[in-house]
Amino acid sequence: MSIASRTTLLVVGVLSLLTPLSQAGEPVPVLGCLLEPTTVAELSASTRGKVADIQVKRGDVVKKGQVLARLESGVEELNVELAKKRAGMSMDLQSKEARLDLSELNEKRTRELAEKNMMSSMQLDEAATEKTIAQLEAFEAKERYALSKVELRRAEELLRQRYIHSTLDGIVVEMYKEVGEFVDEEPLLKLAQLDPLKVDVIASVDLFGEIKEGTNLTVSPELAGVPPFVAVVDVVDKIIDGGSGTFRFSMVLPNPQYAVPAGLNCQLERLP
Repeated sequence: MSIASRTTLLVVGVLSLLTPLSQAGEPVPVLGCLLEPTTVAELSASTRGKVADIQVKRGDVVKKGQVLARLESGVEELNVELAKKRAGMSMDLQSKEARLDLSELNEKRTRELAEKNMMSSMQLDEAATEKTIAQLEAFEAKERYALSKVELRRAEELLRQRYIHSTLDGIVVEMYKEVGEFVDEEPLLKLAQLDPLKVDVIASVDLFGEIKEGTNLTVSPELAGVPPFVAVVDVVDKIIDGGSGTFRFSMVLPNPQYAVPAGLNCQLERLP
Protein backbone atom coordinates (compact mmCIF):
# COMPACT_ATOMS: atom_id res chain seq x y z
CA MET A 1 0.00 0.00 0.00
CA SER A 2 1.36 3.42 -0.95
CA ILE A 3 1.99 6.21 1.59
CA ALA A 4 -0.84 8.25 0.02
CA SER A 5 -3.29 5.36 0.48
CA ARG A 6 -2.31 4.83 4.12
CA THR A 7 -2.70 8.56 4.77
CA THR A 8 -6.19 8.56 3.22
CA LEU A 9 -7.28 5.64 5.40
CA LEU A 10 -5.93 7.36 8.53
CA VAL A 11 -7.87 10.56 7.78
CA VAL A 12 -11.08 8.65 7.12
CA GLY A 13 -10.65 6.74 10.40
CA VAL A 14 -10.19 9.93 12.41
CA LEU A 15 -13.21 11.60 10.82
CA SER A 16 -15.37 8.57 11.66
CA LEU A 17 -14.72 9.23 15.36
CA LEU A 18 -15.83 12.85 15.12
CA THR A 19 -18.99 12.54 13.00
CA PRO A 20 -22.15 10.41 12.99
CA LEU A 21 -21.69 7.00 11.47
CA SER A 22 -23.61 5.72 8.48
CA GLN A 23 -22.34 2.15 8.45
CA ALA A 24 -23.35 -0.47 11.01
CA GLY A 25 -20.90 -2.77 12.75
CA GLU A 26 -21.30 -5.99 14.72
CA PRO A 27 -23.93 -5.61 17.49
CA VAL A 28 -22.75 -5.78 21.09
CA PRO A 29 -25.30 -7.77 23.12
CA VAL A 30 -26.15 -5.79 26.24
CA LEU A 31 -29.04 -5.98 28.70
CA GLY A 32 -29.47 -2.24 29.11
CA CYS A 33 -28.16 0.93 27.49
CA LEU A 34 -29.32 4.39 28.53
CA LEU A 35 -28.19 7.91 27.62
CA GLU A 36 -28.02 10.02 30.78
CA PRO A 37 -26.86 13.52 31.73
CA THR A 38 -23.30 13.61 33.03
CA THR A 39 -24.48 15.51 36.10
CA VAL A 40 -27.86 16.43 37.55
CA ALA A 41 -27.91 19.11 40.25
CA GLU A 42 -30.77 20.49 42.34
CA LEU A 43 -29.81 23.99 43.43
CA SER A 44 -30.99 25.65 46.62
CA ALA A 45 -30.11 28.90 48.36
CA SER A 46 -27.47 29.00 51.09
CA THR A 47 -29.93 30.78 53.36
CA ARG A 48 -33.67 31.11 53.83
CA GLY A 49 -35.78 33.89 52.39
CA LYS A 50 -38.33 34.99 49.83
CA VAL A 51 -37.61 34.60 46.11
CA ALA A 52 -37.24 38.08 44.61
CA ASP A 53 -36.17 37.28 41.05
CA ILE A 54 -35.78 34.26 38.74
CA GLN A 55 -33.75 34.90 35.61
CA VAL A 56 -34.20 31.57 33.80
CA LYS A 57 -36.99 29.24 32.77
CA ARG A 58 -37.28 25.56 32.00
CA GLY A 59 -35.27 24.62 28.91
CA ASP A 60 -32.83 27.54 29.11
CA VAL A 61 -29.15 26.91 28.44
CA VAL A 62 -27.00 28.15 31.34
CA LYS A 63 -23.29 28.62 31.96
CA LYS A 64 -21.32 27.79 35.09
CA GLY A 65 -21.33 30.75 37.47
CA GLN A 66 -24.36 32.40 35.88
CA VAL A 67 -26.87 34.01 38.26
CA LEU A 68 -30.12 32.04 38.06
CA ALA A 69 -32.22 33.50 40.87
CA ARG A 70 -32.06 35.90 43.81
CA LEU A 71 -33.66 36.10 47.22
CA GLU A 72 -34.76 39.40 48.74
CA SER A 73 -31.53 41.11 49.75
CA GLY A 74 -32.29 44.70 50.71
CA VAL A 75 -30.81 44.40 54.21
CA GLU A 76 -27.70 42.62 52.94
CA GLU A 77 -27.12 45.27 50.26
CA LEU A 78 -27.32 48.04 52.89
CA ASN A 79 -24.90 46.14 55.12
CA VAL A 80 -22.42 45.93 52.25
CA GLU A 81 -22.75 49.66 51.60
CA LEU A 82 -22.22 50.43 55.29
CA ALA A 83 -19.23 48.08 55.50
CA LYS A 84 -17.67 49.75 52.44
CA LYS A 85 -18.00 53.14 54.12
CA ARG A 86 -16.34 51.87 57.28
CA ALA A 87 -13.57 50.12 55.37
CA GLY A 88 -12.86 53.36 53.52
CA MET A 89 -12.60 55.47 56.67
CA SER A 90 -8.87 55.64 57.37
CA MET A 91 -8.75 59.10 59.01
CA ASP A 92 -8.66 57.65 62.52
CA LEU A 93 -5.72 55.43 61.63
CA GLN A 94 -3.87 58.27 59.94
CA SER A 95 -4.35 60.60 62.92
CA LYS A 96 -3.15 57.97 65.37
CA GLU A 97 -0.07 57.24 63.27
CA ALA A 98 0.68 60.98 63.06
CA ARG A 99 0.38 61.29 66.83
CA LEU A 100 2.73 58.33 67.24
CA ASP A 101 5.32 59.97 64.98
CA LEU A 102 5.10 63.16 67.02
CA SER A 103 5.38 61.33 70.36
CA GLU A 104 8.42 59.37 69.14
CA LEU A 105 10.09 62.59 68.04
CA ASN A 106 9.24 64.29 71.35
CA GLU A 107 10.57 61.33 73.36
CA LYS A 108 13.81 61.39 71.35
CA ARG A 109 14.37 65.11 71.91
CA THR A 110 13.50 64.85 75.60
CA ARG A 111 16.00 62.00 76.04
CA GLU A 112 18.74 64.01 74.31
CA LEU A 113 18.06 67.04 76.55
CA ALA A 114 17.90 64.83 79.66
CA GLU A 115 21.35 63.48 78.83
CA LYS A 116 22.56 67.11 78.91
CA ASN A 117 20.77 67.69 82.22
CA MET A 118 18.39 70.12 80.50
CA MET A 119 15.30 67.96 81.21
CA SER A 120 14.27 66.20 84.38
CA SER A 121 13.82 62.46 84.65
CA MET A 122 10.11 63.07 85.29
CA GLN A 123 9.76 64.89 81.97
CA LEU A 124 11.57 62.02 80.26
CA ASP A 125 9.19 59.52 81.88
CA GLU A 126 6.19 61.57 80.70
CA ALA A 127 7.53 61.64 77.14
CA ALA A 128 8.14 57.88 77.21
CA THR A 129 4.63 57.29 78.57
CA GLU A 130 3.07 59.45 75.85
CA LYS A 131 5.00 57.45 73.25
CA THR A 132 3.74 54.15 74.70
CA ILE A 133 0.14 55.42 74.76
CA ALA A 134 0.47 56.61 71.15
CA GLN A 135 1.83 53.21 70.12
CA LEU A 136 -1.12 51.43 71.71
CA GLU A 137 -3.63 53.82 70.14
CA ALA A 138 -2.03 53.39 66.70
CA PHE A 139 -2.10 49.60 67.10
CA GLU A 140 -5.76 49.72 68.13
CA ALA A 141 -6.60 51.91 65.11
CA LYS A 142 -4.86 49.42 62.80
CA GLU A 143 -6.86 46.58 64.35
CA ARG A 144 -10.13 48.46 63.85
CA TYR A 145 -9.23 49.24 60.24
CA ALA A 146 -8.32 45.60 59.54
CA LEU A 147 -11.55 44.50 61.22
CA SER A 148 -13.56 46.82 58.97
CA LYS A 149 -12.05 45.04 55.95
CA VAL A 150 -13.08 41.66 57.36
CA GLU A 151 -16.59 42.96 58.08
CA LEU A 152 -16.82 44.11 54.46
CA ARG A 153 -15.90 40.63 53.18
CA ARG A 154 -18.42 39.10 55.57
CA ALA A 155 -21.18 41.44 54.37
CA GLU A 156 -20.34 40.67 50.73
CA GLU A 157 -20.42 36.93 51.43
CA LEU A 158 -23.83 37.21 53.13
CA LEU A 159 -25.09 39.12 50.09
CA ARG A 160 -23.63 36.51 47.73
CA GLN A 161 -25.57 33.82 49.57
CA ARG A 162 -28.79 35.53 48.50
CA TYR A 163 -27.97 34.64 44.89
CA ILE A 164 -28.24 31.21 43.27
CA HIS A 165 -25.49 30.54 40.72
CA SER A 166 -25.24 27.74 38.17
CA THR A 167 -22.76 25.04 39.15
CA LEU A 168 -22.37 23.68 35.62
CA ASP A 169 -22.83 24.26 31.90
CA GLY A 170 -26.15 22.70 30.98
CA ILE A 171 -29.91 22.97 30.75
CA VAL A 172 -32.62 23.97 33.22
CA VAL A 173 -34.82 20.89 33.43
CA GLU A 174 -37.13 21.72 36.34
CA MET A 175 -38.40 24.80 38.21
CA TYR A 176 -39.65 24.26 41.75
CA LYS A 177 -40.33 27.81 43.00
CA GLU A 178 -41.86 31.04 41.76
CA VAL A 179 -41.17 34.69 42.61
CA GLY A 180 -42.65 35.56 46.01
CA GLU A 181 -42.43 32.04 47.46
CA PHE A 182 -40.48 31.44 50.66
CA VAL A 183 -37.60 28.95 50.55
CA ASP A 184 -35.62 27.31 53.32
CA GLU A 185 -33.62 24.20 52.44
CA GLU A 186 -35.67 22.96 49.49
CA PRO A 187 -34.27 23.33 45.93
CA LEU A 188 -35.35 26.10 43.60
CA LEU A 189 -34.49 24.42 40.30
CA LYS A 190 -32.78 21.45 38.69
CA LEU A 191 -29.97 21.52 36.12
CA ALA A 192 -28.59 18.80 33.86
CA GLN A 193 -25.23 18.68 32.09
CA LEU A 194 -25.79 17.25 28.61
CA ASP A 195 -22.33 17.71 27.12
CA PRO A 196 -20.96 15.16 27.28
CA LEU A 197 -23.68 12.59 27.78
CA LYS A 198 -23.05 9.51 29.88
CA VAL A 199 -23.92 6.15 28.34
CA ASP A 200 -24.77 3.74 31.17
CA VAL A 201 -24.60 0.10 30.08
CA ILE A 202 -25.46 -3.22 31.75
CA ALA A 203 -23.74 -6.12 30.01
CA SER A 204 -23.39 -9.87 30.40
CA VAL A 205 -20.34 -11.16 32.25
CA ASP A 206 -19.32 -12.80 28.95
CA LEU A 207 -18.14 -9.36 27.78
CA PHE A 208 -16.06 -8.72 30.89
CA GLY A 209 -12.44 -8.36 29.82
CA GLU A 210 -13.39 -7.54 26.25
CA ILE A 211 -14.82 -4.14 27.18
CA LYS A 212 -11.96 -2.01 28.51
CA GLU A 213 -11.42 1.64 29.30
CA GLY A 214 -10.61 3.46 26.08
CA THR A 215 -12.64 1.08 23.89
CA ASN A 216 -14.57 2.85 21.11
CA LEU A 217 -18.11 1.65 20.43
CA THR A 218 -20.90 2.87 18.21
CA VAL A 219 -23.93 4.14 20.13
CA SER A 220 -27.26 4.11 18.28
CA PRO A 221 -29.99 6.07 20.12
CA GLU A 222 -33.45 4.58 19.76
CA LEU A 223 -35.00 7.68 18.20
CA ALA A 224 -35.81 8.26 14.55
CA GLY A 225 -33.62 10.91 12.97
CA VAL A 226 -30.78 10.60 15.47
CA PRO A 227 -27.75 8.97 13.80
CA PRO A 228 -25.29 6.68 15.58
CA PHE A 229 -22.22 8.19 17.24
CA VAL A 230 -18.91 6.92 18.52
CA ALA A 231 -18.43 6.95 22.30
CA VAL A 232 -15.43 6.01 24.44
CA VAL A 233 -15.59 3.66 27.44
CA ASP A 234 -14.35 5.58 30.48
CA VAL A 235 -15.37 3.39 33.44
CA VAL A 236 -15.64 -0.40 33.75
CA ASP A 237 -16.93 -1.70 37.07
CA LYS A 238 -14.58 -4.07 38.84
CA ILE A 239 -17.47 -5.86 40.59
CA ILE A 240 -19.72 -8.41 38.89
CA ASP A 241 -23.29 -8.98 40.04
CA GLY A 242 -23.25 -12.70 40.78
CA GLY A 243 -27.03 -12.96 40.94
CA SER A 244 -27.65 -11.65 37.43
CA GLY A 245 -24.25 -12.41 35.91
CA THR A 246 -23.83 -8.85 34.73
CA PHE A 247 -21.49 -5.91 35.13
CA ARG A 248 -21.78 -2.20 34.33
CA PHE A 249 -19.68 0.15 32.29
CA SER A 250 -20.15 3.71 31.10
CA MET A 251 -19.07 5.73 28.10
CA VAL A 252 -18.61 9.39 27.29
CA LEU A 253 -20.55 10.74 24.32
CA PRO A 254 -19.63 14.29 23.22
CA ASN A 255 -22.77 16.34 22.65
CA PRO A 256 -21.66 19.95 22.07
CA GLN A 257 -24.83 21.12 20.28
CA TYR A 258 -27.18 19.09 22.51
CA ALA A 259 -28.22 17.23 19.35
CA VAL A 260 -28.78 13.99 21.28
CA PRO A 261 -31.37 14.17 24.07
CA ALA A 262 -30.80 12.41 27.38
CA GLY A 263 -33.15 9.66 28.55
CA LEU A 264 -33.04 7.59 25.35
CA ASN A 265 -32.42 3.86 25.25
CA CYS A 266 -29.67 2.81 22.89
CA GLN A 267 -27.97 -0.06 21.12
CA LEU A 268 -24.23 -0.72 20.91
CA GLU A 269 -22.16 -1.94 17.99
CA ARG A 270 -18.49 -2.55 17.42
CA LEU A 271 -16.84 -0.18 15.01
CA PRO A 272 -17.15 -1.38 11.40
